[in-house]
Amino acid sequence: MGRIKDTSKLKSFNERAFGIEIEFVSKEHKNAVATLIESRANALLPEDNQVEVVSEGYNHNTSSYWKIVTDSSVYPNRAQRNNGYLDRGLELVSPIIKGEAGVAQIEAILTAMNQENLCAINKSCGFHVHH
Repeated sequence: MGRIKDTSKLKSFNERAFGIEIEFVSKEHKNAVATLIESRANALLPEDNQVEVVSEGYNHNTSSYWKIVTDSSVYPNRAQRNNGYLDRGLELVSPIIKGEAGVAQIEAILTAMNQENLCAINKSCGFHVHH
């Protein structure tokens, strides 16, 4: 994800809350993915905007932290399966976020997910924004 050059376009984010869901596949189990994303993202964020990432069973509960749950609509493609990706898909769900701090968390989370090929996507995956 590229850096946002003109932050004035984020003005509406300061007043409007939103949440996101990121569907993906991984070679790691969800507990390990949660730990790795949290530590990698927090290394990129200031102390006053740290994230907590928790592995949970499937649910639709709104939480105050980022959570990883299984997602049965997401699955690895053949090439990913042949390269060790696990047969179940995962979904990273944000808490209710807003403002530039929320956008910074998303950027750090996506960077963390991309490091060392921790996560991958394919046609079964999606990125959903709720507002």
